Amino acid sequence: MSGVSAPYGYTSSTRAILLFRGVSLGIILLDLALVGGQMALYPALLIQPGGLIYLLEPIVLLIVYGAIMGAVTWANTPTRCATLPSRICGRR
Repeated sequence: MSGVSAPYGYTSSTRAILLFRGVSLGIILLDLALVGGQMALYPALLIQPGGLIYLLEPIVLLIVYGAIMGAVTWANTPTRCATLPSRICGRR
């Protein structure tokens, strides 16, 4: 599948990885927006003891997940091929 030409000069495996990365990062951004929306709807959470830490934990983890996802899917490296499904990396 990796040798098949696709529109705009991308191979089908490159298009698959771009789609995978876009969807994954989109889900992480949606989660961050949901956390931010809940914080805006209930600001008293920040006043409670430990409320800031309670709110920062998922935000930091989502940012770390996004950074890992971006790093792993950025270029065609052995790490990406070991992490992602074989059809995305071009192996059969």
